[in-house]
Amino acid sequence: MSSGENSDVMVVSVPPYNYIHVLDRNTNITRLVNGPITFIRKDHETITQMPAKMISITPSEYCVISNPVKRDEEGDIITEHGQAILDFGEVEYRFAQPPFPLYPGETVATPVTKLDVLSALEALLLTATVGFTDSDGAERVAGDKWLFEGPGAYKPRKEVKVLRRCDALTVEPNTALLIKATTNFTDKYGRKRFAGEKWLIKEPGAYMVGAYEECENVIRAYNLDEKHALHVRAIKSHTDDFGRKRKHGEEWLITSAETESHIPSVNEEVIRVAEPVVLTSRNYCVVCDPVDENGVPRIGRKVLVRGEKSFFLQPGESLLNGIQDVYILSEEDGLVLKALEDFIDGDKQRLAGEEWMLVGPQEYVPPIEVEIVKSQKAIPLGDNEGIYVRDRFPNSRLNFKPLRGNQLVQFNPTIHLESTPCYVPTGS
Repeated sequence: MSSGENSDVMVVSVPPYNYIHVLDRNTNITRLVNGPITFIRKDHETITQMPAKMISITPSEYCVISNPVKRDEEGDIITEHGQAILDFGEVEYRFAQPPFPLYPGETVATPVTKLDVLSALEALLLTATVGFTDSDGAERVAGDKWLFEGPGAYKPRKEVKVLRRCDALTVEPNTALLIKATTNFTDKYGRKRFAGEKWLIKEPGAYMVGAYEECENVIRAYNLDEKHALHVRAIKSHTDDFGRKRKHGEEWLITSAETESHIPSVNEEVIRVAEPVVLTSRNYCVVCDPVDENGVPRIGRKVLVRGEKSFFLQPGESLLNGIQDVYILSEEDGLVLKALEDFIDGDKQRLAGEEWMLVGPQEYVPPIEVEIVKSQKAIPLGDNEGIYVRDRFPNSRLNFKPLRGNQLVQFNPTIHLESTPCYVPTGS
């Protein structure tokens, strides 16, 4: 027999787990009649709901009832004049329980539906529509957001709205998640976070972004070796990953001697990936403004570095004239040198501004106190040849006696060549 109102039927058979609604026209009260029963209608009664099946809910399901009946603290239905009192305008989420009927006035807002089952890598973002006390004792106020994380089945409630389903992000080795706080809150590790604050999640594995967090980017590590280093700058004062205190604007170099890979923190910015200066056994260079062991640049100083060697320039350091070759002097070669400052040259004291000649054969690397004025070549003279030279300082002309035989003449830096080799009579 179909459900619905029927005032003509006198006898109704109500099977088990079925129910009917009967209106008493004398009192205008509608009551619930549960089966199994053979119901005989009286003249002043009307069957407003013919036999209908009770609602059955399994442990993995739920349904929503509108205008539910009111119950007391012990769970008993509150009645008045024999009719169940309804909570109009409210809804009630019902879960696994024995089959139950709908009382007069109750309606099904959401039919029996499967619960949301979440895996360990899933969560639901929830928000409170009104203030209430959660099942775990947490006080929620309207607008609060939180996560229900799996694994498990989520049981909805009327005070809570599901915003969206979330998936955990995977943090791979040598990567990190850049997380930003959307408001002030305390994170899952118990740390207080402030709106706009950023931090990194580096621990490999799955990470569920919190209700008041957002993932801005995935940061990949820089791999460091003997050919690559990382030049970084502090964008705010902090303590770096190696326990050193860094000041705002400070720059430093991270090499493979410290770590094989590095993920820049939120307080660091990468300026460049640095490559080493490589010197062979025939190279040298001069480093300007060298950095000491504490990372402090010594402005104005210079350091001579000779190969064979490979090293990284620290932030603030530079090369004077780049990588230079060692001077290889033969017997016919010479260099005019000038002292830039007082220093000890072997066992001899050199004064600033002093010039002298260095002749081969030898290899020569000028120290930082020396400037190479020019290079010289020896002049070959025959048996009857000579040259005229003039002393630059006294402004007098000197006539050099020619060297006899096929020999070479090398000049002192204080003399000036006045002529090319010329004939000199014997006995001059």
